Amino acid sequence: MAYMIRSLQRERDGSALYLSSIRPETKGFLLQRYLDTDEAVQNLPEWPTSLSNTRSEFDSSETFLKTLNRHRYLHNHKNY
Repeated sequence: MAYMIRSLQRERDGSALYLSSIRPETKGFLLQRYLDTDEAVQNLPEWPTSLSNTRSEFDSSETFLKTLNRHRYLHNHKNY
């Protein structure tokens, strides 16, 4: 779980860097963060079911990744 949270934080940091357009290679950096986060979610030995009581996006790792990917898609297309 800690690795997944760390990956999400690194992805968030990569998104901020990408949005600030500090360097052109930040897009590649951000895409790598996406892969790292996806891997961390998929490698969780057990999905924390207590999260599903708060929002349906947390019902399973699959629904979480679908929600996250939808957010990524919207985030990337707003900036181009």
